[in-house]
Amino acid sequence: MNDIVFSTHGADDWPQDGFDAVDNGLGDFNAAAAPLHEVQKLASLARDAGGRVLGGATGRTWGTVAELQMLWVDETQRRRGLGAALVARFEAAALARGCTRVSLETFSFQAPRFYRALGYEAVHADTDFPHGLAKFLMEKRLAVPGGLQLHFWRDSAAAAADPRVVPALADLLADAVAGGASVGFLSPLPPSQALAWAQQTVANLGPGLQLWLAESNGRLVGTVQLAPCLKPNGRHRGEVMKLLVHLSARGQGVARRLMAAVDSEARQAGLRLLVLDTLVGSDAEAIYRHLGWQAFGQVPDYALAPDGTPCATACFYKQLG
Repeated sequence: MNDIVFSTHGADDWPQDGFDAVDNGLGDFNAAAAPLHEVQKLASLARDAGGRVLGGATGRTWGTVAELQMLWVDETQRRRGLGAALVARFEAAALARGCTRVSLETFSFQAPRFYRALGYEAVHADTDFPHGLAKFLMEKRLAVPGGLQLHFWRDSAAAAADPRVVPALADLLADAVAGGASVGFLSPLPPSQALAWAQQTVANLGPGLQLWLAESNGRLVGTVQLAPCLKPNGRHRGEVMKLLVHLSARGQGVARRLMAAVDSEARQAGLRLLVLDTLVGSDAEAIYRHLGWQAFGQVPDYALAPDGTPCATACFYKQLG
């Protein structure tokens, strides 16, 4: 090694040729040592009507593992549920590729609380960074949709007898409002108000209201309601209400399974027409369109978003064969 010259560099004299040599050399070594051609890039993006990117979740998949490397949301779109929606779509795409786990790294000044709300757990924390900062390695196991179990009630007493129902409904409502969903309540939602809504929902079950809850890995993660019309001239129709899926379970087919159950029950009950409304531009609107619902108009300033912003609602119908 007598003829080798060593040097150390910083930002002020960064040797690009040296960096490129190391990067390319390591890439060649890795490619020869492992089947890296199997690694696939993965991205979930959100754009406005003009095509401008408003946010994105990017990473890669390899076998059964997905790595979420970057998540960014434009400042104008934050705290509106866009980040959660992007992660959910990233997870759904990873699940479709056969992945069963997603891993990521995040600093304490970035988004560990956000990821915990989405079902991620910290498996390692590096606390040796300056200024009291920490870096977390977080992981989430992806639930296979086939393992989803649905529970159905149209009797108030039967639903009240299950001690999980009311707390689960309250939790799902609180999660939806915190995520920016326009479901009849403003943020911050007091726990007492969420609990009162859940208790009233269960108390109202009967001929005019039916309830589903979705269970995954022992946890209730989604719900939807069907309100058949009891008027003599409207007994052929029903209204779908309060489709709520917990942030930690989105992108796993929960909404699709719940809506399929509503369709099936409605047909068996002789209903021929279903209606619903949802916030214009919401994730729910995209879901309903994907499931074959037909939009028939919008009402401006119909309701307030959880932050108090007036919002338009989109009206949908579905004819049952």
